[in-house]
Amino acid sequence: MSINIGNEGSILTIYKDEKGRYKTYIKGTETQEDGEVKDIFMSKKVQFKKGVEIKNRSKIEVIKGWISCYRIQTDELTEE
Repeated sequence: MSINIGNEGSILTIYKDEKGRYKTYIKGTETQEDGEVKDIFMSKKVQFKKGVEIKNRSKIEVIKGWISCYRIQTDELTEE
């Protein structure tokens, strides 16, 4: 699955956890076996150049952004 996150420009909220790691949440769609299209939300790790620090819940604009991802069953995930 691939997602276009800013053909012209998109505003993303960046979250910073207590360990200083950044992530954002992206909404996508997934077609079920019965043909129904379902909304899904993904958490994506975000990295910045060395020395760049931003506050929790900062908003950034992404211009011409694109990501590729794959589906992992949620019961297989751990915090580690």
